[in-house]
Amino acid sequence: MLTNKSAYSSVFSTFDRRKGKNMHFEGINSNSDRWPKMPKLTFEYRIIAGYIIAGCLWIVFSDKILDYFVRDPDVLTRIQTYKGWFYVLITAILFYSLLKSHLVKLRNAEQKAINSDRLKRHFCRIFHMRSGLP
Repeated sequence: MLTNKSAYSSVFSTFDRRKGKNMHFEGINSNSDRWPKMPKLTFEYRIIAGYIIAGCLWIVFSDKILDYFVRDPDVLTRIQTYKGWFYVLITAILFYSLLKSHLVKLRNAEQKAINSDRLKRHFCRIFHMRSGLP
């Protein structure tokens, strides 16, 4: 235990230069400039991470449920094949809907950029016509 008050203060206080005052903390210093920021996951990494997690959970839990209800190995093999086809079908539908909505947003943004470029060219043309520049 620390008995010296100045030693205690130096361990648990930090001078915040932005605000010009001492900040006291109990435990870990929580200043945002002291901790590295986590990078934001991009669209493709979030999709892949979700797919991996969902796939692993599907495999583990659906196999446990099948093992509990089905005792015949031949029937179990056939049901696991259907289960795999079902997983592929469902994930294909989900990927399609996700990609379609994302592509619609991209196409809309592309169209706005094209329209903005056209507007800029027309504005420049009008400006050059009125200013008399070649």
